Amino acid sequence: MSESPMVGVITGVIIELFIVISYRSLQFRWRSLLLLIGPVVIAGALAIDYFVVTNKEALIATTKTIIQAAEDENAEAIIRLLDEDIEMSSDEIPGVQGVGIDRASLVIRGYLNGPFISNNIIRELSVKKVSDTHGSVYFSVSTTFDPKSKKAAGGYVRSDWQFDYIIDSSMETYKVSKMTNLRIRRGG
Repeated sequence: MSESPMVGVITGVIIELFIVISYRSLQFRWRSLLLLIGPVVIAGALAIDYFVVTNKEALIATTKTIIQAAEDENAEAIIRLLDEDIEMSSDEIPGVQGVGIDRASLVIRGYLNGPFISNNIIRELSVKKVSDTHGSVYFSVSTTFDPKSKKAAGGYVRSDWQFDYIIDSSMETYKVSKMTNLRIRRGG
């Protein structure tokens, strides 16, 4: 399916133009109803776009949920979105290495226990790969740490991440299978 309703809208406009051009030559009683075909096609395309969530939109929404949960210091919301066999890697964040949900849960709960993050602002977010079973999202986030934090003691960083996702077939949602910190820039 297309990521945009433009194909349906353009099709509806072309149909409507064809009907308007041939309107005078049509010789039956209900010919005025034909004028509704174009708008119905356009409305259908817009409704499908509004109500159908694409894989790309699902990946973006899941990533934004994780970023917001980190800001809210809601470790359990993040853990629910991780695959059982998650891999974590970072050369710059202490303790963020390992495989498995138990290790990931321990690290995430350890960081989000008590005041830690004051604010997360997404600077860039892009879906790099998407399919019915896998996805990959790159994002850059600016994080302001809580001044009361014992782990970060205030301050500001910009970090770049890549999350690889797999589909959880039992729930038909994407879960993070690999969480990679690519870079951290302190102070901006």
